[in-house]
Amino acid sequence: MVNATNKTALVTGAGGFVGCWVSAWVKARGFRVIGVDDYSSNGQRLLDMVDRSLIVDHFEQIDVCDLDRLKVVVERERPEVLLHFAGQAIVPEAHRNPFATYRSNTLGVVAVLEMLREYEFCKTLLVATSDKVYVNY
Repeated sequence: MVNATNKTALVTGAGGFVGCWVSAWVKARGFRVIGVDDYSSNGQRLLDMVDRSLIVDHFEQIDVCDLDRLKVVVERERPEVLLHFAGQAIVPEAHRNPFATYRSNTLGVVAVLEMLREYEFCKTLLVATSDKVYVNY
């Protein structure tokens, strides 16, 4: 097991299915977990159905494309690890609103990469997404 004492992980998309479970897993391994999500998708969220402190230590509602607000959180929290799961993963929603999907899924990654160019304290970045964990409507 990883010894993550005094380490911080920032999880984007922490309100989504994958981001929430990864946040809980990382927290269980000793990381301090900072979660961000814009809550733009519909439906119930595990993060809202349980004691949030079991999953994240701190949560902020932020659009991952909002580089200025994201930088404020990163500068304040100084995460060593960034796990990027923010994005629109519902395929039917992508068909209904392709511009918003493209913005979130493409410019969101660009915003994270651009932000991390400035911060040497963040040594690890993981970018992932999946539409395979959702039911199509």
